[in-house]
Amino acid sequence: MVGVLRKLLFLVLIIALLASLSVNAFAETNENRNQDQYQAMKTEKEKEVKSQRVEAKVKSEGHELRNSSLFIQEKGKSTKAYQVLTDSTGKLKTKLPDGSYTIMAINEADTWYNANASFSVKDGKVKGAKENEINLSQKSKMKEPKGKAQHNVQGTLTEGTKGLKGDLLIAKYTDVEYEEEVFIVSSKKNGQFSAALPDGNYYMWGVLVDGDYYRYDLSFSVEGKDLYVNGEQESSLSITLPENRYKGLVRDSSKAVSGADVYLEEVIDEEDYYFEFIQSVTTNNKGEFQLRELPDGEYSLSVADQTYYAWDDQRFTVVGGNIFVDGKETAVLDVKIPAISLKGTVYDGKKPLNYGYVEIEQFAEDGYAKDYFGAAVDHKGNFAYRLHDGDYQISFIDEYHRYTRVDISFEIRNGQIIQDGKAINSLNIELPPVTFSGKIVDGEYSLQGHVNIEKVSEDSYEWYYATTDQNGIYSLRLPDGEYKVTWLHLFEDYEGIPLSQRFEIKDRQLYVDGQKQVILALQIPPVTLHGILKEGDNPLDSGEIGVISLDEDFYYWKWVNADGTFTMRLPDGRYMVRDVYTGDGSNTYVNLPFEIRNGQLYVNDGLREVLEIEVPPVTLIGYLTDNGVSVQGDVTIHTSTTDPDGEYFHFWGWTNEEGRFSFRLPDGDYQVSYVYLYDGTSFVSGKQFTIQSGQLFIDGETEDLLDIQVNPVTLSGKVYNNGKTIRGGYVAVVKVNDQGEWIDWQDSWINYDGTYKLRLADGDYELLYVDTFRDGPVFFNMPISIQEGNAIVNGEKVHTLDLELQDGTINP
Repeated sequence: MVGVLRKLLFLVLIIALLASLSVNAFAETNENRNQDQYQAMKTEKEKEVKSQRVEAKVKSEGHELRNSSLFIQEKGKSTKAYQVLTDSTGKLKTKLPDGSYTIMAINEADTWYNANASFSVKDGKVKGAKENEINLSQKSKMKEPKGKAQHNVQGTLTEGTKGLKGDLLIAKYTDVEYEEEVFIVSSKKNGQFSAALPDGNYYMWGVLVDGDYYRYDLSFSVEGKDLYVNGEQESSLSITLPENRYKGLVRDSSKAVSGADVYLEEVIDEEDYYFEFIQSVTTNNKGEFQLRELPDGEYSLSVADQTYYAWDDQRFTVVGGNIFVDGKETAVLDVKIPAISLKGTVYDGKKPLNYGYVEIEQFAEDGYAKDYFGAAVDHKGNFAYRLHDGDYQISFIDEYHRYTRVDISFEIRNGQIIQDGKAINSLNIELPPVTFSGKIVDGEYSLQGHVNIEKVSEDSYEWYYATTDQNGIYSLRLPDGEYKVTWLHLFEDYEGIPLSQRFEIKDRQLYVDGQKQVILALQIPPVTLHGILKEGDNPLDSGEIGVISLDEDFYYWKWVNADGTFTMRLPDGRYMVRDVYTGDGSNTYVNLPFEIRNGQLYVNDGLREVLEIEVPPVTLIGYLTDNGVSVQGDVTIHTSTTDPDGEYFHFWGWTNEEGRFSFRLPDGDYQVSYVYLYDGTSFVSGKQFTIQSGQLFIDGETEDLLDIQVNPVTLSGKVYNNGKTIRGGYVAVVKVNDQGEWIDWQDSWINYDGTYKLRLADGDYELLYVDTFRDGPVFFNMPISIQEGNAIVNGEKVHTLDLELQDGTINP
């Protein structure tokens, strides 16, 4: 499944980050040299960038989804899928290009579920229930496909040469993302399997064998009784897994650790956290595990169980099929983790808490939190965790329906708990009483969801959130003080609503506007906006609507339904439909103003029942090609002239599997700026065109298609530091015109093998610096000329240009 990630994550990877990290340092050292041009160019580039590292909390029915595997698919890109692991606090950290996504499946506590939670990534921010939070409101256990239809998919699962009993994890995808399904197809002891699958396209994510999971990439399609692989008709599928070859052991200082999950990833780029998932296994009662045979390369092991989570816990390399750790060959991967150093019990009054998580923060020497952990509370209220020596604080207790702040500091010293200077055996945590209850109401009806609450204070920032229970009631253990509800999320509508409802807790009692209350009923706005997304007379079956509040500076968004309709609960005010992302892979600007007045919709002061949003028609179709062969990538386009406010408009979209892209551009002059290819390279196109009366014009001539030819690689090499290969960072290059002015910025990601590649068109350039993200940029300021596709350095033609950091200057 994650095989499609290979190289894909290099797509645009850190361009925005690169600009922000390095441009400032470079500008400071070149104050008298084109600084204004550079800053302007930097600003334009940042506007175009649509991808960077993202982090988000993942919740299932309001609760953190911890130590779980998520299978995420990018909408409109069929087999573009990602497998991401959440940590012990329920947070995912990964690289995703800007776009729309669906969480299709999850593996939680060794159980596989179908899911269908949508979210989007824009400017490196995750937009789900709210910014950087994703909620799975529904999930269901996966089932094997059953029916009376004749089996049309059959094959054999083998390990080496012998048949293997296992479960194949297979996803069905269609052009309508909401119809995607995930199936489990089981093989017998002899490895044979068969299933009756409905017609359609399928993608195999991997194989489960005795609870262990191995990634396996395979696309196929079914048409009636016929099976097709790569467009060729086949009678069966042959799936062969590498044999188990490598042994490992997980242990602490005193004993082996059984039941620990070990995750194996290939290290593609350590500096940018680009690791490709391969396999997950669980240790037996002796702490042992086995890994399947691996090609030569560098690999990482992560370990997780109820008492420990450590990503990238141990590195090793495979050379000639043999394992090396710290340069020494070994027969067994010996994974050592800390012994259990933290124990305790959580009490709710006199009774132990029977469910929850203890949220732990670790502090660095400067007093700032540097890491987070989540320890599970069992049915007796007990918790335990394996912490290294250091200073910690228990910040929250995550109960089933609420978060409770506790703020308990302690130290782990020589494996012991130290509190108030004394060694103790365990921590007892007594939760404060419940002082606040509320419900979410729409008229007379109670709704399910969760709420965010902030304490009103000028001295500190404290936040809380709670989820409604089966009766629609949410509650919190709040100390005395003033508070306000800032946000709520509705499960059924999958909609976030900003609020500003104030209340006070005094002597453990609730007061609203000075009046004592038993419960705080949050009356949410009714559905005030009914809309439909259309193209001409036809509704669009997928897309995302972005609405800006002109009065309160809020941003609202909503997915459209399969019939193109959507609803929003907007309070009275002035709004504008700003942008729309369509399912064909591009964004467009609508800028449609409207008003909600007395709960009713007005457009141009006229009362309306439905807000009809008509997207411009597709006016530009093109292909991304490399020597006549279609390739995949992201394409950014900007207007060649500014609007009356002096602003350029940028449009961004992606190609499909055939390299085809489409844009909905209004009439105007345009230029293709940056193109980011899924092989990890990028280039500046600069191709200009015009849309006039919906028709494409190039150099004054009408055309049907815009063909963007990929620049060839004209400069490449490796980066070293004292002869050691650099495995992360980037090489920064700027184009120079005849007056010595900088006119285009380009950069190349440094791959895991130390190589970089630049697709530079003919012209004069300056290789500015190399940044490895560790010690800042190393400057070279090396003039380079590209002539007829050849790189010229110091008057000589070069095929490769290796860079040694010791030859550069840190502070020129």
